[in-house]
Amino acid sequence: MAQPNGHGPSASPYELYYNPFSICSLMVLYTLRVKGQPKTPADAVDPEERFIDIYTGEQMSEAYLEKHPKGTVPALLAPSLGVKLIDSTDITRYLCDRYPSLVPAAHRQTIESLLAELHGISYVTISFKPEDRRTEGVMEAVQEIMARPDTSPRYREMLQRKFDNHRNKLQTFKDNNQSIASVEADSRAYLDKISRLLSTHGGGPQEQTWIFGDEVGPTALDAHTVVFVARLLDAKRAHLVPEDVLRYGKPKLQSTEWLGITKGNPTLHTLWEKQQQQQQQ
Repeated sequence: MAQPNGHGPSASPYELYYNPFSICSLMVLYTLRVKGQPKTPADAVDPEERFIDIYTGEQMSEAYLEKHPKGTVPALLAPSLGVKLIDSTDITRYLCDRYPSLVPAAHRQTIESLLAELHGISYVTISFKPEDRRTEGVMEAVQEIMARPDTSPRYREMLQRKFDNHRNKLQTFKDNNQSIASVEADSRAYLDKISRLLSTHGGGPQEQTWIFGDEVGPTALDAHTVVFVARLLDAKRAHLVPEDVLRYGKPKLQSTEWLGITKGNPTLHTLWEKQQQQQQQ
């Protein structure tokens, strides 16, 4: 199992709860790695990174639900500052407010629009097969805990909120008539826009390192897009990624920043499990 990316003792008031096989966790973690300099020292966000094992049900524990009622990852908490952010886009906006290079003024509208589009894509559909029943499996696990006689009324109430959250997500997916084909089409449309940006800001025969060019550097859009490309590759959906976006993304998956997060592991837990089995044979 991948281990927490601890940085030793810290006086940071922030705690980031994450799992390295959660695409949204990875988006936040990579954003933190490329965030640049804060507006002021007081704006700095360097959280303690706390691993949550979502594959053993730690996110459904009473202790975690007390901190985070939806019981998901990532979550950025700083009780002493009144910060409780439980969505990757909200966490990213919080970071962008403090780290100007993540959302340069000249590109703010494009970055915000494309991040909203990216996070409208169903990552579960693009990552897993229908028979994996990812959302349904979580709901069933929650119901099992609720049915235990030793589950306290308060804990049962917290679990019910988590169950309702997942049920609503599943209903929204059904109401939107989403399918694998439609989600793949959404992914292609998004990455085609990234491809056009790469072409627009290339500025020479050599391809630039970042979407808006090397002079601008890494933005929040880069951070989230790189993780999305990594997930598509792991999910065997490389055919959805334009060639220039592949050339842009792949080198970053060998970078010190990325390997410091993933320890060389894939973004999918199922692939990690297969690797572990092969190593044991």
